[in-house]
Amino acid sequence: LLGGSVAVEKAFGFPGLGSALAQGAVERDWMMVQNLTLIFALTFVFLNLLIDILYAWIDPRIRYE
Repeated sequence: LLGGSVAVEKAFGFPGLGSALAQGAVERDWMMVQNLTLIFALTFVFLNLLIDILYAWIDPRIRYE
């Protein structure tokens, strides 16, 4: 997931978090790398939770116990 973000940002010249993460790794800015990794992980977890909730709301046959 992150590798695709970096590839798209590099290919199209978009400034973004993937490029910032790659630049932080090259420059050995470990605080930036840790923070961006945490941001990516929290975003991933939040979006998965949101999708699970929306699935249950859209399709009433899906019930979580």
